[in-house]
Amino acid sequence: MYLEEIILDGFKSYANRTVISGFDSKFNAITGLNGSGKSNILDAICFVLGITNLSQVRVKNLQELVYKQGQAGITKATVTLVFNNERSDQSPIGYEQYDRITVTRQVVIGGRNKYLIQGHNAQVNQVQNLFHSVQLNVNNPHFLIMQGHITKVLNMKPKEILGMVEEACGTRLYEMKKAQAQKTMEKKDVKVSEITKILEEDITPTLEKLRAQRSAYLQWASNSTEIERLHRQETAFEYYSARQTLHDGAEENRLIAEELNLESAINRLKVEEIERKVKAIQSNSKASADADELSVREGRASHLEVGARTLEGFDPRERELQQRNNRDGPGEAGASVGGESVPEHDAKRGGGRDRKRIEAENRAKEASEERVRLEELEKQLEHAKQGDVGSSGSSGSSGSSGRSFGDLQRRVQLEQASKIKQLRQQLAASEAELERINATLDRSAGERAKNEAELTACRDRVNKLRSELSSIGLDSGEYEHAQQSLRNVEAELEQVRSACDRAESQVSSLRFSYSDPEPHFDRSRVKGLVAELIEVRDERFTNAIEVCAGGKLYQVVVDTDETGSALLKKGRLQRRVTIIPLNRIRHHTLPPAKVLQAQRLAPQGSVSLALTLVGYSESVQEAIEYVFGTTLVCETLDVARKVAFHPGVRARTVTLDGDIVDPSGVLEGGARSRSVPVLQLLAEANQLRDRRVALEQEAAQLRASFERLRGKRQEEQRVQGRLELELHNMEVLERSAGGESTRLESEKAARTKEIAELRSLLEEAVGEEKRGEAHLRDLEAKEREMKAAGASSVQALMESVEACRQSAKMKAKAAESGANEAEEQRLEEEEQRRQLGEMEAAIAAQREALATHAKVVEALEAKMRAMKEEYDRVKREATAKREEAHRQSEEVQEYQRELEARNREMEEAEAKRKQVAGRKAKLQKARADAESRMQSLLSQFAWLSSEESEFGKEGTDYDFARLDPKELRARIASLEEEQEHLGRRLNKKVLGMMEKAESEYQELLKKRRIIENDRSQIVKVIDELDIKKKETLASTYAKVNRDFGSIFSTLLPGASARLDPPAGGTVLDGLEVRVAFGGKEKESLSELSGGQRSLLALSLVLALLLFKPAPMYILDEVDAALDLSHTQNIGRMLRKHFGQSQFIVVSLKEGMFTNANVIFRTKFVDGVSTVTRTVGQILQDEEREGEGEKGKESKRRRV
Repeated sequence: MYLEEIILDGFKSYANRTVISGFDSKFNAITGLNGSGKSNILDAICFVLGITNLSQVRVKNLQELVYKQGQAGITKATVTLVFNNERSDQSPIGYEQYDRITVTRQVVIGGRNKYLIQGHNAQVNQVQNLFHSVQLNVNNPHFLIMQGHITKVLNMKPKEILGMVEEACGTRLYEMKKAQAQKTMEKKDVKVSEITKILEEDITPTLEKLRAQRSAYLQWASNSTEIERLHRQETAFEYYSARQTLHDGAEENRLIAEELNLESAINRLKVEEIERKVKAIQSNSKASADADELSVREGRASHLEVGARTLEGFDPRERELQQRNNRDGPGEAGASVGGESVPEHDAKRGGGRDRKRIEAENRAKEASEERVRLEELEKQLEHAKQGDVGSSGSSGSSGSSGRSFGDLQRRVQLEQASKIKQLRQQLAASEAELERINATLDRSAGERAKNEAELTACRDRVNKLRSELSSIGLDSGEYEHAQQSLRNVEAELEQVRSACDRAESQVSSLRFSYSDPEPHFDRSRVKGLVAELIEVRDERFTNAIEVCAGGKLYQVVVDTDETGSALLKKGRLQRRVTIIPLNRIRHHTLPPAKVLQAQRLAPQGSVSLALTLVGYSESVQEAIEYVFGTTLVCETLDVARKVAFHPGVRARTVTLDGDIVDPSGVLEGGARSRSVPVLQLLAEANQLRDRRVALEQEAAQLRASFERLRGKRQEEQRVQGRLELELHNMEVLERSAGGESTRLESEKAARTKEIAELRSLLEEAVGEEKRGEAHLRDLEAKEREMKAAGASSVQALMESVEACRQSAKMKAKAAESGANEAEEQRLEEEEQRRQLGEMEAAIAAQREALATHAKVVEALEAKMRAMKEEYDRVKREATAKREEAHRQSEEVQEYQRELEARNREMEEAEAKRKQVAGRKAKLQKARADAESRMQSLLSQFAWLSSEESEFGKEGTDYDFARLDPKELRARIASLEEEQEHLGRRLNKKVLGMMEKAESEYQELLKKRRIIENDRSQIVKVIDELDIKKKETLASTYAKVNRDFGSIFSTLLPGASARLDPPAGGTVLDGLEVRVAFGGKEKESLSELSGGQRSLLALSLVLALLLFKPAPMYILDEVDAALDLSHTQNIGRMLRKHFGQSQFIVVSLKEGMFTNANVIFRTKFVDGVSTVTRTVGQILQDEEREGEGEKGKESKRRRV
């Protein structure tokens, strides 16, 4: 891939669109005077490649890239790069299918910066990915070699030169990653040591203690299970006894139940019969629905009648159009032109065209005859000069010639008279045709005036609607932007609301809710929970601050003890709370001396007073000091122990992990909580709540703006619809009014022009006739003179020849003029035929519109007939439904009377059922005590209902035949006494603690094994990669060193250069530059001249680039410090070593750009840069050699 063309428009000094094409795929040079725009071409390339450091293109912002920053009327700068991409092996990834790749970047004053790839909009990352895939990273430009970059290389140290070689071969990145990995391993080693220490000092002793507690807990749990089983047996026995008592009256209850069932069945049958009747009544109530439907149908009929009347008065303009269509008649006979059919008009125009053609042919014939006459006169003149005029024979010949000249002139005069007659006839016919056209225009003036009036009115309506449309003032993209913005904000608001609800649910326990203890209570007297009143300044201390506060975090701060008392008595609190009254709180903080002493005992910044780590309002300062004023926060447990037990401090300390060290000797912690700190949850909930409020306000503003724009949008659509209708009417009127009148005016202009031309030709012909008569008289006089004096015949012949020559020229001009007029006539006929075709198309469009309106009218009339039929049918149905509703109304009244009778029967059945229920209540009263006991037991013990089937069965726990109630109660009392003894030293959480401790113990062991295994793997991989790195670096060093020497010897013949490790070191210790001239090595680079040092640095840079070549390199005046011979050597070196890359070199030295294949020269003309292209001498020589070889090959083939 190489650069083929650059297009600059408004970029820096290139104000006009400048196309720089014809870049050579190998070596190109750009030269010109200072300030003529050489470097601006390179800046344009970097601009398209996506440069971000604008100082490299010598501007401060993108606006300065525009010509004169937009002050000269040019408001945008555009640069397009066209790359040749025919070689797919060098193509960017994803662009192999394109032979040409076009990349454009444009910046607009006050606008946005945009990219285009292949003419389509593209993102910045797409452009960067395209160029990065072919090693063209303009923000780390190895392909861009500036003069300043060359000077930096000269001052590099050995390690820095080695770094350039490592970066070229790619090992530099490995070294960075290796250093990061080693730092990580050091941190992991520290972590392993901490894990081992925790295992030995904390977790192992804790596990031993928990195992002893677990044994005691398991014994207690076993006893609890046994006690529960015995209690179940006791409860089951009591329930079983009550059930047996209840069963004694079961038979009598069964008889009562059968009687009640019989009564219930009778009542159910009666109810079913009544329900059936009610359903019948409900089904008959359809009449009311029919009545509703009747009113709907009547309303629909009235609507149909109104629609029919509306259709009868449909648009009188449609009828007018139909009448006009009938008046104009069908179009089979064809369109008419000026009262004539098109074929007749073509015939007349064809006659005029034939006249023009005949006239042109006559003029050509006259010119030919005049040429023949001229030739004869010239022959006679030649004979006269030879002396033939003096003899008698000559006299006879002369006389004969004179008579032939006179006859020829007379014949010409007769033809001229015939031509004049023809022209006068044509002029009379054209004037008659013009009079006929004027008469036609006068007759159609009235109709044209009417059409013009309608067209003017239509145009006024269109202008008015356009004014209304513009007055609405709705931007085309404003509505869509407002709609999309509202959708985005509402979507984000919905997400934030969901997140806020989830966060609020997590911190719901932190929200203090209460009722006003008294009317008009000032809620500002209640400050809130301590957790809500503080803000942790650094998230690292969140866990420590939460542990510092402990239970005080959930205490409520109020202004006075009276407020606290009122809340406790009348606040209807949902849970127990502790209240901190600000007027009664007694607090103290650690003295500054103790805090300073604690900070001296630990590394700087590792000890802080908890009070200084939180933010709070001054109004609650006493409460916050009460909570956090006496606790220190330390980063590690070792520091916390050292500070807490120091005699000069003796203060409670908390670590970042939440471990508490108290000077009394109590240590709490050891297991870091996996849950998110409450303060962090509260902070997140507050942030989400603030965000929700802001989004709700923004959504309200956007919704109001959108509603306003939607109203404008609806108004705009309404006006736009009316405008389109009027525009259509205006177009129809313009076609109907403009077609015929335009054609007649065109015909009138053509006839007027033709008459003017005929009159001009007639005047010219008359003048020609007069000149011919004079010429004839001259010839006759000359004949007479020639007979009288033969000596003067030669002079007479010469004059005749001259006169005939002038006449021939005039006739030739007349013939040419006639041919041109015939051609103009033909072109005019073609234009008129085109206008006739357009008029025919306009007439066809008008007739098509009339046919469309006729179809619309026919469809609406059919719709009107259908609506009338529907109206009649609905009216008939409404009458039938009204009669049916009247009949069903009578049936409804009869069913209502029957329903009242059935209701009375139901009341009697209900009274009888109550009597039977009273008998049953008396029988059940005897079982009330037993049943009450059973219900009490069932309500207390839900398991009774599920295990009731096992009660009394042999071989189960509920075999009451083998159960002694006294022994059961004694066993229960013994076990409860033992449980009381165990419960005094019982840790009921031991199983969970044991499981957690075991899990943490195993997890720490697993982590330690993983860390140790990962460390060994990393060390192994680093060792392997170190070997590969040395091999890669050695091969890279060898190639770069070889290329370095070769390039430098090319640039400076007779000299050599190489890269050597420092004395006594290896390549890994660094690289130094060694230079030798004529085999003698220089001790120091300071011995070299400035030009030699520049060549040396340039050789090193190019050698590094040659290791991994890019498709394009840019050199900006790298030869500034070199003389002519060295500059020529650079050109030869580039041609020799970089055959696969394209070079674009900016240089002022002729020795450089004469080696280029293509040279671009910049000039500054009238304040604008221009570019010219020339082919280099070397490329011209190669092309000539190629052409010579082709010539030799063709000669060999011919031989």
